[in-house]
Amino acid sequence: MISEIALGDPLIAAAIHTLAQRAYTLEAEQIGCADFPPLRESLQQFSRSTDRFLVLRRSETILGALSFSCEAEGVVITRLVVDPAHVRQGIAYRLLVELEGLVLPGRSFLVSTAKANIPAVTFYQKLGYVISGISKSISFSFRKLETVDPSRKRAAILHNQRCSILARLGLFFNGLTSARFNLSGRKNS
Repeated sequence: MISEIALGDPLIAAAIHTLAQRAYTLEAEQIGCADFPPLRESLQQFSRSTDRFLVLRRSETILGALSFSCEAEGVVITRLVVDPAHVRQGIAYRLLVELEGLVLPGRSFLVSTAKANIPAVTFYQKLGYVISGISKSISFSFRKLETVDPSRKRAAILHNQRCSILARLGLFFNGLTSARFNLSGRKNS
């Protein structure tokens, strides 16, 4: 079951923080980052977050969490974490689809991920996110727009395919550089 929660309850905040730390530890290992910034966030810092949170629970156990904020440029996804024991079960997908269903049509979605995190890059691209920026430090930025001109959508798909091919060849992703993705092409129902 997916629900929106508030971090006011210290037990819930601690459960999500612990889940995030486990997920980020796995991500840090996968991308080879010894000092992964999200792992530096303390429970106290996390508890002060002004983000909104969606969680997916099974039998009262939180298996995944997504946090976001609504900004002028769109909905910014700040965290999307899944319990490492439950990856590849569609939890991240369900949380993202739930968020898209909550947002008024016409808003764009923004998310960043480490360039070296190929599973996350592939995940966002499969859901229609396109790279909108590349940070010199560690991440891609992605954006997904609600409506896209078909010719622009095709260009975005071709761009993503080229980036994926280059990534597999190791020519595009060097170390811990990142990119920002934009969501484009899928409409909210």
